[in-house]
Amino acid sequence: GAKVVVGGSLATEVGDMFFKPTLLINTNDSMRISKEETFGPVVPFFKFSTEEEVIQRANGVPFGLASYLFTKDLGRAIRMSEALECGIVGVN
Repeated sequence: GAKVVVGGSLATEVGDMFFKPTLLINTNDSMRISKEETFGPVVPFFKFSTEEEVIQRANGVPFGLASYLFTKDLGRAIRMSEALECGIVGVN
């Protein structure tokens, strides 16, 4: 399964309804986190080889409120932003 790198528990110091920001690695497309929209501070990291693979995977889910990408390549940022089927794209 996925491995929790940081977080993964309640933030009881601020209340019993808060979850600590959580980073997951070793995730794959068969996991629920890749198919469901999580409304919480959880970030799964997925490995990929090509832009096309990322676009196919991102657009292969039935929802897409927002997408975010991180790159130093302006051309890649534009290509990816135009190809993603979601409500909003954030680029960093």
